[in-house]
Amino acid sequence: MRITTALLSFGAVAIMFLQSSLVGIGSAIGQNEATAAAGGAGIIVAVLLFLGGALVFAVPRISLVIYIISALICYGAGYSSDFSDLTIWGYACYVLATLSFFCSSKATVKSKKPLLSLVSELESLARLREKGTLDEAQFGKQKAKLLAQM
Repeated sequence: MRITTALLSFGAVAIMFLQSSLVGIGSAIGQNEATAAAGGAGIIVAVLLFLGGALVFAVPRISLVIYIISALICYGAGYSSDFSDLTIWGYACYVLATLSFFCSSKATVKSKKPLLSLVSELESLARLREKGTLDEAQFGKQKAKLLAQM
C-alpha cells in the first residue's frame, strides 16, 4: 500500500509540476495575476506531494497531514482563479491522504518476526527432533506454529 501511495504521489508530482509551470508562465505572459499565483501554488503543492510521497514509507501520518494541507491549498487556489484543475488535484490529494491513512493504521501493520530469528528457531527445533526430545508430530506442530507467525 505504501509503494502504491508513493508511486501515485510521484506520478502526480510530475504531471502537476509541468501543468502548473505552464499555467504560471502562460498567465504571466497574459498578465492574469490570479491564475499566475494559482500556478505558483500548484508548484508548491507539487513539492509538498513529493515530500509526502517520500515520507509515506517512514512516517505515513506526517504524509497524511502533508496531503491534507496540499488539498486545502489546491482548493483555495483552484476556486479563486481560472486554474480550476487545481480543485481536481485537491481531490487527488484527498485520495492520497486516504491511502496514507490506511498505511498508518495499526490494523494493516503485522508484527512479523525477522527471518533470521525464524530460521534459527527452526534449526533449534530440528536439533531437538534429532536428539529425540521432540517426536515428528510435536515437531510438525511447532514448525507450523512458527511458520504461521511469518
